[in-house]
Amino acid sequence: MDALGPGTILLGKYRVDDVIGTGGMGRVVRASHLYLQQSVAIKILLPEMAQSASTVSRFLREAQATVQLKSEHIARVIDVGTLPGGLPLMPVQGAVLGMGVDALILAFVCVVIGGLGSLEGAAVGALIVGFVRTIGITYFAEVELAVLYLIAAAVLLVRPAGLFGRA
Repeated sequence: MDALGPGTILLGKYRVDDVIGTGGMGRVVRASHLYLQQSVAIKILLPEMAQSASTVSRFLREAQATVQLKSEHIARVIDVGTLPGGLPLMPVQGAVLGMGVDALILAFVCVVIGGLGSLEGAAVGALIVGFVRTIGITYFAEVELAVLYLIAAAVLLVRPAGLFGRA
């Protein structure tokens, strides 16, 4: 996975510009579509995660569920593929340009709470985040974001795959 530095060509059409970050399940890179001159974010599963057929299946279900959502406020899945070494990847549009870090953090918390690859989980996670933010901003604005992180941490401790994720 270290060969994914700037200049690497993925799927014959995406040029890696920069590594955005690496987490427990995967890496996200900023890339440019070679033909459309469009900036995208590409989610790539880590090699150890790609060893699990259920994790790869969840990753694909996440892409299939997300592509059905149509909103200017949601990062749109524009492709899926597999690297020569077998690592699945998912280019998304809108997650790099025009989205603030706050939106990405809230989306991450929704997925952690709801569970990776679960549309129902994402909806429940979004409802929980919206409710906590509304109450939090009204009554305890100073620690509102910390409460969201504590809820996400509690869900991970009790159910690491999220409330609706499949283990």
